[in-house]
Amino acid sequence: MRAVASSSPSVRNTPPETIVSVTDIRPHASIAAGVSVFARLPETDSPGRTRLVRFDLDREVLAGVQPPLDTSSRVTFGHLRMLARRSDHLFALPAAVELLSRRDHSEKELQRKLRSRGFSPGAIALALRRVQEQEYQSDDRFALSWTRYRMSGKGVSRTALLAGLARRGVDRETANRAVSAYEEENPDCFSRALRLALQALAGEEETTIVRKLARRGFDVVEIRRSLS
Repeated sequence: MRAVASSSPSVRNTPPETIVSVTDIRPHASIAAGVSVFARLPETDSPGRTRLVRFDLDREVLAGVQPPLDTSSRVTFGHLRMLARRSDHLFALPAAVELLSRRDHSEKELQRKLRSRGFSPGAIALALRRVQEQEYQSDDRFALSWTRYRMSGKGVSRTALLAGLARRGVDRETANRAVSAYEEENPDCFSRALRLALQALAGEEETTIVRKLARRGFDVVEIRRSLS
């Protein structure tokens, strides 16, 4: 039976007083200083059935538990979740690095994803500080990279770029800096973007074109000038 992480939304809200039975304690699959405690959790909607839940703990946290946990222990779900929360600092950083290895993230995106995995605010703050110190994460780098991606062969306005970065949690100053840096690299980028957007709407009535492009953040005066 595949184990469900204790931070998973499907089990996270289990009543803390629920009794679980420890079935296995083994070294963590990827973190030397960690251990995984497996326990069977009764399924409230299916009497007699259980789910296997994995609690990832710091070895030092586990060593301090009294009485010691073993494969005959019956403890509350809340007790094991508390131990897992005390171990958050050990696992939040690898989780952040793993997310960044897939693609670049803004600080807010990374914070949101770590929170969704059940990490505590303190562990998240520490992980973010570490990845920024090691230059694994940078909002300046993310904003410029994302701007380059969005502008690659697409008719995107400056306003739309800034709005997109804001939705990803990038502050206005950083977003403006990234868009300005891109514009320095590509001086006619927004004129070209408007031309691309106009080409995509070729054949439509002028009033429709103006309305659609204005909604996408292009300047109405520039739109009309390009149409004339």
